[in-house]
Amino acid sequence: HWFFSDTERRTQFQAYLADIAKGTDSVEAMERATGMSLEQLRAALRRYTRANLSRQRVAGRFPTPEITVTRLPRS
Repeated sequence: HWFFSDTERRTQFQAYLADIAKGTDSVEAMERATGMSLEQLRAALRRYTRANLSRQRVAGRFPTPEITVTRLPRS
């Protein structure tokens, strides 16, 4: 989601996939494509998740369903 939410990051992801296809180690390819260490990338993803994928933003978008609870017979 993070990679596809921005044109520059989408290009980085494509570079990552191209490196992987050439046999480059995944960690090395990710660091090269993004220009970030894994720690920096993890921090960026956490910031993005907190800002863009919070529960509060999603909570109001769906209608509250009607729920009926029915007791079943012992059989």
